[in-house]
Amino acid sequence: MSSKKNVIRTIYLYLFSLAGLIMTMVGCSMLVHTALTNTVFKSANSRFDYYANEPSSLANADLENTKAILETLKSDKDLTDTQKEKIDTWLTDYSEYRVYEQQRKEYYTSTEYKRRDMEENLATSLSLIAIGLPIYLIHWFTIKSDIKKEKEDLI
Repeated sequence: MSSKKNVIRTIYLYLFSLAGLIMTMVGCSMLVHTALTNTVFKSANSRFDYYANEPSSLANADLENTKAILETLKSDKDLTDTQKEKIDTWLTDYSEYRVYEQQRKEYYTSTEYKRRDMEENLATSLSLIAIGLPIYLIHWFTIKSDIKKEKEDLI
């Protein structure tokens, strides 16, 4: 029975030691990545990664051309009130979309966003190291002391 307990304990110690080591390695590699992209490879950190979602009423449309057509159609007397309302809604969606798209573009290309992104990466890296390293060290030193005790018992 104690042999079975010992095998389970050994497996547990090695697995948690491995998990801690992996967390530490991932955290360290993220730190190196953040350092390199903010010092050596600055263009790697200047990606243009904003995505403005078009309102559904604007999907798959030649927006500038459609806007011009709708503005001229809006004055047509043959249109019903519902049709005019839909045109107004589309034009409102279009103008809100353009403003929103410009704001997102400005934000995602700003130094504030880049700084926030870097700080987020650093926080993640350091937390992985802060958690993974102690897990690794505690379990690894326990394994080493167990091996040392086994060797002493054999002598």
